[in-house]
Amino acid sequence: MVIGESSFHDKAPANGRKVTAQDVKASFEAAAKQTKISLTSWWTQVLDTITTPDEKTLNFTLKQVDAWTFSSSNAGSPIGSSILPQEIAADPSFMDKDLVGSGRFEFVSHENGTNFKLKRHEKWRVAGEPYLAGVEYKLIQEQAAALAAFSSQEIYSVGLSNKLEREDIVNKHGNKVVVDTDDSRAVWILLPRGDGQWADPRVIQAISYALDRKEMIDLMNFGEGKLSGPVPPAFGEALPLAEIEQTWGKHDEAEARKLLAASGFDTSKEYSIKYPTLGDRYQQFSTIVKSQLEKYLGLKIKLVPEDFGRWLSQSLYGSDYDGFVAFPSLAYDDPSSYITPYAKTYGGRPNWAGYVNEEMDAAVQAQKRILDDKERLVAIQELQRKAWTNGVPFIPTFIAITNSATWGFVKGRVTGRGSYGAFNGRVYIDKG
Repeated sequence: MVIGESSFHDKAPANGRKVTAQDVKASFEAAAKQTKISLTSWWTQVLDTITTPDEKTLNFTLKQVDAWTFSSSNAGSPIGSSILPQEIAADPSFMDKDLVGSGRFEFVSHENGTNFKLKRHEKWRVAGEPYLAGVEYKLIQEQAAALAAFSSQEIYSVGLSNKLEREDIVNKHGNKVVVDTDDSRAVWILLPRGDGQWADPRVIQAISYALDRKEMIDLMNFGEGKLSGPVPPAFGEALPLAEIEQTWGKHDEAEARKLLAASGFDTSKEYSIKYPTLGDRYQQFSTIVKSQLEKYLGLKIKLVPEDFGRWLSQSLYGSDYDGFVAFPSLAYDDPSSYITPYAKTYGGRPNWAGYVNEEMDAAVQAQKRILDDKERLVAIQELQRKAWTNGVPFIPTFIAITNSATWGFVKGRVTGRGSYGAFNGRVYIDKG
């Protein structure tokens, strides 16, 4: 890999010097040691060594072939692949005091970890860009307050929770605002146990059949959403809708009860659904799932809300739950990340659900080694079909339709997914 010309921000310790291959190497190696951000299969099982024959060239050596090496979960991660000066990479605690990089905007300040202020990097590698002198990100936790701030032009862009908010914004401001609508890549997931009595495929299929996804979409998104298989509809690797409607997306109470009874599953016990306290939607989703499992399967369910840190490190990563965990997946940029939880280990940790299936594990690893796009697409679709047959305890439900509103005087935006805004250097404000 040969890097282009770029300079760090003009402040200590880099003081505006050129970015070198050694900085890139040091940044990746530092990220690999930070297990809170890099403990994924690529960082722990694929990346081997990085060498720098000169100041412009890097050689990456991998332990094995991985077709998804440059996805945003792996080498293309906006966190793990952030390029730091070698001086900071050697002492990441420096970032508790200040941030120095080579991006188009330079960090100025924050308020208790929020409300970031950035200013233009005058030595940005694209001459004349960015057009904006600065950017401010504001955390407004109450949605009503955020919408009010948008309407008063205190902020110029806002995320919308549902189609009612979208319609209200349009009714208030008409063509003065631009609304962007897209299929979310975050799939609402129910993760049962995958060991013991849960390892019977009939148990997972019964639970999936008991879930009424149309009701979820109606209650959580006012009817605006889509059924999703393991890989969401935004990807070509997603299963055809007709297949999803007969497997992962099907609601069939009679078949659900029949399968659960045949499996001998213990319905006398109470099982918990653990979810993180990150907002009303997490509680709403878990409450809907609880109601449906009780109604259609006769299960006894207890809701257990948890602080996010505890939920993530202990309940999910630590596999500390007796029934279910509920959450939306991350909005990944590659289909492989949605099916990696089928493997025996995930990022150096045992399978979250305690699920072990040699066939599924081998299939997950095999698709990473396929470099032909068409062949890999077929393999990933077949893997999702096997996941249903084998009762993989990673049950997809639906994806939401996402909406955001931006004032029309914000010009030059590039919309849609793409390197976290890397193509938005020509945004400008025109209120004339």
